[in-house]
Amino acid sequence: MAANSTPALNDITVHELDEVLKGIAAIDPLVELSLQSKKLSAVSTGSGSPCLNLLRVTEKCAKEAETVDFVVIVGMGRAIHTNYTARFSCDSLKLAVIKNESVADFLGGRNFDAICDFQVRSRKRKGMD
Repeated sequence: MAANSTPALNDITVHELDEVLKGIAAIDPLVELSLQSKKLSAVSTGSGSPCLNLLRVTEKCAKEAETVDFVVIVGMGRAIHTNYTARFSCDSLKLAVIKNESVADFLGGRNFDAICDFQVRSRKRKGMD
């Protein structure tokens, strides 16, 4: 799981996420096993913004992302403002609540509408994988 390095609005930081995962692991054996086997971990994006520029994540975050099967992007800044048209080589889900009238108008919706955009992975380009 990737999270901001520094606080932004009400977003969780990577240090807070790490503590939350440890707390969940204390009561959930599957999460505990996933953390111990390194199949689940908290990774810093390198960001301190509600938006996420995927071209500017930390080297560790980029490396970890190479092997993921599913990407979930949460929040209006990340899912709509900066990655609405992004396509991934794995299945993805973008979740957000519209909190801006101009964004709502652009998307043909209303303020406080929910966005739930599931996309099947993009076709692999020639020379990729």
